[in-house]
Amino acid sequence: MNTLLFWILLIGLLLILFQLIIHGILAFLETKGRPQLTPDMVPELLKKEKSKLGISEKIIKCRFTKKKNSRISLENGIYYINFGTKARDLTVKHEVFHVYREKPEHINRKGIWLTIRYFFWYENRAKLYTVFNIKI
Repeated sequence: MNTLLFWILLIGLLLILFQLIIHGILAFLETKGRPQLTPDMVPELLKKEKSKLGISEKIIKCRFTKKKNSRISLENGIYYINFGTKARDLTVKHEVFHVYREKPEHINRKGIWLTIRYFFWYENRAKLYTVFNIKI
């Protein structure tokens, strides 16, 4: 029992450490000389990322909000990227990867289990792609 508890705690701590490291790298890259995202920049960036991921057929619309962080949502079969005030070009890459990889029911997550999975799995996958172009 003690060995099992040890491994559970170790894996949990490693996941949290990984989350902090990858988040720090992404935060650094987003602020290092990257301009604030504007509506004029989005169409070309969106087209490029959709083409790169092979999802050109998916309908993705963009909105700019007053919220700090960006978020993706799915409404009537249309994906919406809601850009926050901190949005940069990497934000487009990150959010389009969510469209590419996530199941529609995970986009509008409800419930604690999906939120935990999203935070530790789906969000990290999108961050890995954003930083290193690794598709997991």
